[in-house]
Amino acid sequence: MHHSLESTGKIAPSTYEVGRSSKSVPEQEGFERIFAFRQPTLVIWVDPKDDRVYTGIPTYVPLAVPVQTPPSLEWFRSLEREQKRATRENHDLKRQLAEERRKRLELTDRVARMESIHESRGG
Repeated sequence: MHHSLESTGKIAPSTYEVGRSSKSVPEQEGFERIFAFRQPTLVIWVDPKDDRVYTGIPTYVPLAVPVQTPPSLEWFRSLEREQKRATRENHDLKRQLAEERRKRLELTDRVARMESIHESRGG
């Protein structure tokens, strides 16, 4: 029975050929070298033809670390623009709050003066 697993370019001490012993053997066609210590990752696959779902399919994930692309210069520029916009909005909100407080204090002062005038007239 031939199992197709992860192929390697060279025989390493931790590899074996399917159907053979772990000792180094001459290269023969039909056999793929695999890492003996690797365990399969079970995945789910949906057949695009009939949408049938298959679960628990053993898959060998590459050992290579996924490549992470650094953020682009445009991404940094858009972040800077967003920070400036947020700073302006924050400044505008603070200004609006200060204006509302000033108006509320003016109204409170007017009410206090009106009450004082009303009391001084004997009301």
